[in-house]
Amino acid sequence: MELREKPLPIDMRLLGREAGRAQAFAKCLKYKEREFHADPSPDCVEALIGVYNQLGLREAACGVLRAREGGREGGREAGGLRPGWLEKIAQWEKALVLYEAYGECGGGREGGREGGN
Repeated sequence: MELREKPLPIDMRLLGREAGRAQAFAKCLKYKEREFHADPSPDCVEALIGVYNQLGLREAACGVLRAREGGREGGREAGGLRPGWLEKIAQWEKALVLYEAYGECGGGREGGREGGN
């Protein structure tokens, strides 16, 4: 249906989202990678990591994060890495460091769980 010379006149974000819903992960990956190269937004990065995880391509998901990290400066506000992305690719220590840097690992939350009845 889609030819190299004449792409479909439909937004690739829509095509990628619908391919993911239909569990056509290879097609979804094709459109999400195109979207990432055009505009590596946080939503696109998260969706791309999810597709790579569905296909069992953890190294590729790590590559997306390396590309994202290399192309941006600073922390969360400037578009840096998010701890949740690192969790999705099982890089727990790095995610914990980011959570602590952002102040999201408060002792108050976990302290309430340990107390109990």
